[in-house]
Amino acid sequence: MLLISTNFFAVGQLIGVCCWMIFEFIIMKKKFKSILTLFIFLYPVILSAQGQIQAKVLTLEDVFGLAARYSVELRLSANAVKIEAEQTQIRRLARLPELGTSFDYAYLSNADIWSPSFRDHRKGKIPHPFTRLSVTAEQLVFKGNQVNAIIEQATLEEKVVRLKQQSSQQEIRLLVAAKYLDILKLFNQRIVFSNNLFLARERLRNIKSLFKQGAVTENDVLRTELIISDFELALKKIAYNLDILNEQLNIVIGMQPGYRLEPDTNLVHPRIPLSLAELRGESDRNNLQLKISDVKTSQAAIDIRIVKSERLPQLALFAGSTLQRPFLNSLPAINVYYNVYQAGVGLRYNISSIYQSRPKIRAANLRLKQAELSQQLQRQQVDVEVSTAYTRYLEANEELRTNVRNVASALENFRIVEKKYFNQLALQTDLIDATNIKVEAELDVSNSRIDVEYSYYQLLYAIGKL
Repeated sequence: MLLISTNFFAVGQLIGVCCWMIFEFIIMKKKFKSILTLFIFLYPVILSAQGQIQAKVLTLEDVFGLAARYSVELRLSANAVKIEAEQTQIRRLARLPELGTSFDYAYLSNADIWSPSFRDHRKGKIPHPFTRLSVTAEQLVFKGNQVNAIIEQATLEEKVVRLKQQSSQQEIRLLVAAKYLDILKLFNQRIVFSNNLFLARERLRNIKSLFKQGAVTENDVLRTELIISDFELALKKIAYNLDILNEQLNIVIGMQPGYRLEPDTNLVHPRIPLSLAELRGESDRNNLQLKISDVKTSQAAIDIRIVKSERLPQLALFAGSTLQRPFLNSLPAINVYYNVYQAGVGLRYNISSIYQSRPKIRAANLRLKQAELSQQLQRQQVDVEVSTAYTRYLEANEELRTNVRNVASALENFRIVEKKYFNQLALQTDLIDATNIKVEAELDVSNSRIDVEYSYYQLLYAIGKL
């Protein structure tokens, strides 16, 4: 859960200034109309300040939703899906008949007529206005099922683009989860250092009291002050890193720069109830990279069908009608409109395909073999990724359990050493070592909890269910 922080001090100043201005205006003017005018003028400012005070809470799912709406990468992939869908519709148009029309209007000169020996010449009168209107239609009947194969190829390409879009969505979700958990890790570290800084300052006051009594040396005071300085520096570094991570996450989810995102520390740590074999079965059904490799193998098989269709004849039905003036198939030409229509069956065959298609078919078969090998390799890689993610998840949980036990021991050790130190039964170095062990143990527990969360999301990403 993310909490958008606001500058309450600045907002309080703004409201205070507005109220003071209203008070002075009432004292000086004492006019109801002027008071009303000033109130109307300042009301939007006060309302805006009140709106800024209200903190908006965002869950991780809300952040995923923001990224889905505003991520530039996801908008690009969504646009690619639209483009590919339009390309599929364009391919489907090949099933429709080809319709065409033309209209010509021109000037015809008289005809020059010569004898076969070019000795005699004369002029043939031809009506000068020329008009021709034609309409044609052609419907492809058979082309070796090439049209259907091309449409099926386009449909598979659209499916690949959609799968890539889903893959981009999962990548963005994993990125958002990683940034979110990194912020949470720093936030928990800040809590650890803040608590230890408070305890160190309390201990410094006690040590200074003992120093005034002559029970400890000035070196004990100086070394405690160094510890406090180290804690303060660590908190400053955490603040800088939080600023960087907040800006990075704001860009991904589309928030305006400058928002501070504070995660909820009360996360429920996930548990995977499935075995490794069951997770591999889930990845076989849901992993997007496997689905993409399956589709590409199908595309390679369709390429073979398209190449083989070039060796088959093309059969089409056609019809047309032409209206023309003048009639030019006689001498002299006749100045009349005449109409000729035609309808029939057209058969075409590319003879060169007999020797041109063989290397194309061999190349298509090689591409199919390569796609099958790539599919096999992709499956092996996914199995390794799932196995690695599952092992990392188990390792993170075991590390968390170990660190929880260690932090209890470290806290008890610090309590004993601190008590001995103030009873002058332990040295300052012993207390410093106990403090460092305590801080390190608390940081290890905090980081281990985040590692469990992140390994869980990595496992979901590996099986394709993030």
